[in-house]
Amino acid sequence: MKIVVGILACIAVVFFLIVVIFSDDDYDELTKNGFSSCVGSKRSGTMDSSVPEGSYSYPEAHALDHLTSGWRTPDRPDHRGLDIAQGPSTPILAFADGTVAQAGPATGFGQWIVIDHEFGGKKYSTVYGHIFPEDILVETGDEVKAGQHIANQGYNGEVVPPGPQGSHLHFEVWEGGRLSGGHDVDPQPWLNKAVEPSTGKPKTGGNSKIFLIGDSLTEGAKSDLEKVLPDASINAKVGRQFSEGLDILKHTSTRYEVVILALGTNGEFSQDQLDEAIEATHGARVVLTTVAGAKVSSAASVNKLVRKNADKATIADWEKRVKDNSGLIGNDGVHPTTQGRKEFASVLAEAAKNATKTNSTSKEIELPPTSKLKSEEHMQKDAIRVARAAAVKFPKIQSMGGWRPGDSHQDHPEGRAVDLMIPRWDTDEGKKFGDEVLDYFRSNAKQFNIEYFIWRQQFIPAEGDDGYTMNDRGSPTQNHYDHVHITVKGGGYPKEGEKYSLNGEKDSSPTGSTHRTSDCDNDDAPVHVDDDLDATDIPPEYAKWFERSAAQCKQLRAPILAALYHQESGFKQGLVSSTGAQGPGQFMPETWAAWGRKVDDKGNAIGPPGSGDVNDIGDATMASGRFLCSIAEQNEEWKAEGKIHGDDTELMLAGYNAGPGAVLNNGGVPPFEETQHYVKIIPEKAKQFEKKKK
Repeated sequence: MKIVVGILACIAVVFFLIVVIFSDDDYDELTKNGFSSCVGSKRSGTMDSSVPEGSYSYPEAHALDHLTSGWRTPDRPDHRGLDIAQGPSTPILAFADGTVAQAGPATGFGQWIVIDHEFGGKKYSTVYGHIFPEDILVETGDEVKAGQHIANQGYNGEVVPPGPQGSHLHFEVWEGGRLSGGHDVDPQPWLNKAVEPSTGKPKTGGNSKIFLIGDSLTEGAKSDLEKVLPDASINAKVGRQFSEGLDILKHTSTRYEVVILALGTNGEFSQDQLDEAIEATHGARVVLTTVAGAKVSSAASVNKLVRKNADKATIADWEKRVKDNSGLIGNDGVHPTTQGRKEFASVLAEAAKNATKTNSTSKEIELPPTSKLKSEEHMQKDAIRVARAAAVKFPKIQSMGGWRPGDSHQDHPEGRAVDLMIPRWDTDEGKKFGDEVLDYFRSNAKQFNIEYFIWRQQFIPAEGDDGYTMNDRGSPTQNHYDHVHITVKGGGYPKEGEKYSLNGEKDSSPTGSTHRTSDCDNDDAPVHVDDDLDATDIPPEYAKWFERSAAQCKQLRAPILAALYHQESGFKQGLVSSTGAQGPGQFMPETWAAWGRKVDDKGNAIGPPGSGDVNDIGDATMASGRFLCSIAEQNEEWKAEGKIHGDDTELMLAGYNAGPGAVLNNGGVPPFEETQHYVKIIPEKAKQFEKKKK
């Protein structure tokens, strides 16, 4: 009884002190140092972040800016998670609501925390490793919330290098449960769905204008770099190779003005890798660094490649600085001396400044009025500038639409929209030209103050990747097939004699463009010949169409399409499902509006989107192939960006069954029971429709 009374007294005193004496910050500091231990419990939740109910939280604040190693990369194929390095004692936060399955010793991790969750009716676990015992703030069995402070970052267990410099959070995601026979999956797609703790918003850039990815040279010069590059977010790691830096770039959602790649000391890299890295910067100014040192064996090839790309990037010439002063490199022949670290930081800072300067001093081109636009009257300045720029950059454009007094949307009546009419829009040449026009203005959307585009029925925002297929409006003009529509912010109405110019625009196409003409867009010719279909068990009126449809892209095979139709309808016309899906391909009305088209006897599209008959075998099978090819192409881009993972055929089928958005949101085949069955049964059925190999 005395023990109980003593504990209650302790609780009362603590409560009184917290409420009466201490602010929230005081309590947070005291509990961190063990103040609450009089009741023998672990501290948990005193530094929890504000994450909206139902949201996922980054496991550390600003985690995406500090990824140092990816999941199962070529150089670390057995690495089951992502590494996030921000230094000892950085708060570690629960990714999602769940139950602590284990908190304690773990081989290789020193100490770990395993939290079990339920996502979409399926069990998952998240794992947090390399924690010291005193920094674990939860216990097995605890219920935790997304964003809850569960531990502090450490360097316990097997880390490289040993000690504080090797401090990082090892973060894993396991489908099926870490301790219940599941398997690890790439955490990146899950992090892409998370929000920044304390703000409840996705990561959008913070105050950092410069992103520096480096190796041991950057790590050693970090304090000097922070002085000369105060706006930089620095991600450095000892032993880092270019491939790892590329992986970090691909998985960074933040947009920066300048990206510095201070890599190459630890090995060569290729032109393809360099091009891929430049593309992954999303239009940022790129700085490449030469390397130097008697023991840097990669120097000759790296420096040759870097200088070869001087037209694509600004060069931070560390090699030249070292040649001018050999005392900048230490006795190991690789790493800078104390003075060398300052000089290294100076070289990078000067290059970053020059990269920004290059942008601000681009050649200015005056834009004259154009007769291709009927009148500039009632138009705002941003729209006039777009029209004049289009006339200068694309002489093939012969006419443009601008202001009109009435419209269902206010863009044209407000003088904020331009329609760039595409010559021969209904040919492959016209589609390609329209894509070029779109890509140019997307690349320069900020310079032109553009809000969004519409081209070939696709709504495309100037920023972000939230484009979509619009409803069919009944004609090529209403569906924006014969023109690229551009809506700008406005800029106000011009004064008399207003001047317009181009300054600092880019000619390159934007990274990650949401629209581009593909094999799947070509309605007039097959991409490849598919001749592996065994039509024995297929109604003859279907067989030829499966072959023609599968020829629309290399990713689709006729036996797969036959198996899909067998699964969807059993080769029957006129079917309508309980959810409203129609015809042998089981199209929802909104999907048919986007992908259905009337076709001729050879499969060539002769009608606009939404035309044709959902129950006509030719129209339906060609639409299915068109849709599947588009899904396959989009999946290839998402896989290259690390957004989804899995078997290509299964991902394509998942997009057809559950929608491409569901594939992206789940980082692969969605966990829906129907979809999981669908992607397995169709490839299996396809075997009965394949020609037997002799």
